[in-house]
Amino acid sequence: SLVNDIEYAMKNFDEAYQGKWHSEREFCEQLFYDINEIPDHLASYIDYDKVTSDYMYEHTFVDGYMFRDV
Repeated sequence: SLVNDIEYAMKNFDEAYQGKWHSEREFCEQLFYDINEIPDHLASYIDYDKVTSDYMYEHTFVDGYMFRDV
């Protein structure tokens, strides 16, 4: 029901909200760097389009706001 959906969303907002970003790719690049330790000399070899595609299976981007699917 709509009431249950709203209650679920409100309860999980803090866990799901990932901030305001200019793009999906910007968020995913930052998340990738936060999770992985990448030496500067290897950074140019990373396919950020693929990284973004993979990470967006677990995230939703709406009007500049990123949410982790919970």
